[in-house]
Amino acid sequence: MSEVEKAKSLLNNVIETRRLSSCPFSQEMEQKFYDHCLSVAFISKKIAQASSNLDPEKSYIYGLLHDAGRIKDERTEGIFHGLTGFDYLVSHNMPDAARIAFTHCFYEPQLNLSMYRMKPQDYVRSRELLKSLSFNDYDYLVQLADILNDCGRQCTIEYRFDSVAKRHNLNDQVVKASIKKMNELKKYFDEKCRCNIYDLLEIEHKISV
Repeated sequence: MSEVEKAKSLLNNVIETRRLSSCPFSQEMEQKFYDHCLSVAFISKKIAQASSNLDPEKSYIYGLLHDAGRIKDERTEGIFHGLTGFDYLVSHNMPDAARIAFTHCFYEPQLNLSMYRMKPQDYVRSRELLKSLSFNDYDYLVQLADILNDCGRQCTIEYRFDSVAKRHNLNDQVVKASIKKMNELKKYFDEKCRCNIYDLLEIEHKISV
């Protein structure tokens, strides 16, 4: 079995396990989750192909499995999906993908830590794990790819955060800081790919003057 096939199998297992759990996705949300994972994988691969130092296949796998922690319901079961995904993928001998399942949550570590309602032990573990990591371009790539679509639909950073803010009742300070950080990250990949990432992905956007 190739690494891509293994990743697809693990994603299907996430969905099947969640479907049989006490807190399954609704049919609509299951489809949106699946579409989101596929979209993040596609975006990650597309940007990697336009870059000079990123492996498209690895990027695709990391994007596909970034939300493996959704194997459990974060709110109902009181877990943090970043750590749940990390542990799930480590248990399946995919340490690099496990890392991304955790780091994709932390494009702005201090703000992001406050965004998630974690158990005290999960907060401590996340903080210590963050201290042990030095983010690389794969971490940043999936962070950006995760934000460039909403439930499987490719979109601008501003659209995505507007949607997330409405769903999770985020305060304006967090939203503005997150948008600023993500636009800086997009600019970083614009320069690496020598093009506007929105144009690369055919995402409609207003041209800055």
